[in-house]
Amino acid sequence: MAYSLNDDFNRLLSHLAQTIGVGLEELDKNGENVCTIATEDLAVSLINQSGTLIMATNLGNRPSVTLDVSVKNALLRANVLYSETMGGCLGLTEDGVVSFCYHYPMENLAEEKFTAIVESFISSARFWTGRLAELARGEKRTEPASAIGQPFTADQWVKI
Repeated sequence: MAYSLNDDFNRLLSHLAQTIGVGLEELDKNGENVCTIATEDLAVSLINQSGTLIMATNLGNRPSVTLDVSVKNALLRANVLYSETMGGCLGLTEDGVVSFCYHYPMENLAEEKFTAIVESFISSARFWTGRLAELARGEKRTEPASAIGQPFTADQWVKI
């Protein structure tokens, strides 16, 4: 049997499913290259694109038209050298949806590292969801970006 890039992706997804205590089919596997996982507050797409793991989620609409400049400035500042995104990238679609994505090579990626990367991505996405809510209220930052990326416990995952 020939090796395929999907073998690594399936291996990593199987470990993630075991770690969070669900069957692989419960991760809402959409096809051989895309899987969607859900927590209580986010839906995250895991995509295998030619051996690169891509994680993506939408964080919602920008807070308001009046804060548009401050939102764009916050997103741009965060993306500088990935200083406040844990290596991810924030973006703003033409429709005003704030997106968050992250890329990582899957070659020789250990299962534990994969799970940690997914957890870190979700923590970063949660941080930015909260930060966008702060901007909507006109508030200053209440939590340093360095507080993101803490490990998950099994009960923090929503089992679908």
